Amino acid sequence: ARRVAAEMGEADVGGLVGFRTIGASVADPKKTKIVFASVEYLLREFVDNPSKVRGFSHIVFDEVHERSADADLLALVLKLHMQHKISDFKLVVMSATFEDGMFSNYFQDDGEVS
Repeated sequence: ARRVAAEMGEADVGGLVGFRTIGASVADPKKTKIVFASVEYLLREFVDNPSKVRGFSHIVFDEVHERSADADLLALVLKLHMQHKISDFKLVVMSATFEDGMFSNYFQDDGEVS
């Protein structure tokens, strides 16, 4: 978050760029446009506060190859939100080592993946 904030000309996080974890949050609801969030935080938001998630335009799910119970559950929740049109976000799945076909097949909805 700090590197991206610096690249955007910000002195530190909390302006245009923020972050959220279960134990910490540095973001200004009026200014912050990019939020880096832990898997655990994002999973909690999707389950406990789905109306807040409707405000997300994009979700970048990075390091998807680093499998954990929380990451796998988040993948399921993301898929359900997309399939049932609960939220209207674009999902970007990233990893240095994953096989793209496996994840595109998992997240596709009626054959449509862009």
